[in-house]
Amino acid sequence: MKKIILFLFLVISTALFSQDGIKFGKQSFAKTLEQAKKENKLIFLDAFASWCGPCKLLDKNVFPKKEVGDYFNANFLNLHIDMEKGEGIEIAKKYSIYSYPTLLFIDGDGKVVYKAAGYMSPQELISIAKEALNPENTLENKIAKFEAGEKDPEFLMGLIKNTYATDFSLAQKVATRYFQMRTDATYSKEEAVMLLFFTKTIDDDLYKIFTAKKAELSTQIPESYLAEYDKKLKLNTVLQKSFDANTQSINESIFLAEGTKIYGEKEAKQLLNKINMDLFFNQKKYDDYAKSALNYYQNPKDFAT
Repeated sequence: MKKIILFLFLVISTALFSQDGIKFGKQSFAKTLEQAKKENKLIFLDAFASWCGPCKLLDKNVFPKKEVGDYFNANFLNLHIDMEKGEGIEIAKKYSIYSYPTLLFIDGDGKVVYKAAGYMSPQELISIAKEALNPENTLENKIAKFEAGEKDPEFLMGLIKNTYATDFSLAQKVATRYFQMRTDATYSKEEAVMLLFFTKTIDDDLYKIFTAKKAELSTQIPESYLAEYDKKLKLNTVLQKSFDANTQSINESIFLAEGTKIYGEKEAKQLLNKINMDLFFNQKKYDDYAKSALNYYQNPKDFAT
């Protein structure tokens, strides 16, 4: 009898404990949007993938905490959706979700008012939730503030993190202003990686900063990697100049003329064949793909290990 009572106690205790954390709703995203609009509440959407390690850690260490549950259950309609299954696939497309976990705060009109990503502590999660509830911190207001000329580095860094996964073009503009304000500063590893991430061609304003700060960047990132990245930026620039949007093809004469200056004639030709291979494959032009592949692999010894 005592064992039965103890078993029942454990079952009841587990059930009660499981209610301490965030209560995620079971209804569809569309229905939750309707409810959010009716109740004038924000939706907290935990956008996850089943294979994502940090997502599992949030599930295990953060979402079940009482203090987290108390705050989120009182202030939000909570959803926990796998972005690679069911309705999650369309949600991921709609909100340009490419990394996990992505944590979105969405209003009843379906507009993202605040966004965060990655694993965080219970205190950090509650902190961003409070920011999401502050009207001044909505993404719309932050973008307006940026467009009005805001230059505070902390503000700019926050906006970069809020937008890089959903609006790269905007995030790149914010990053450009951020690094223009930090030209005399010593970069952290995060800043060094961020500078490279947002520099895509040698025509970008950030490329000037990349070039000027190479010595300092080399304290965070190996010089060999920086040199190779510089080549790739130049190659990206050549690709942009040689790509014909109307025909969806590479102007080979322009590519070879410019590419040879960077890589030499032999390597430029190899790169052209490789780029054409990828392009034709994506376009399902398999005959052209085969020709490019034969040209690319015509000298097997070039690929010997």
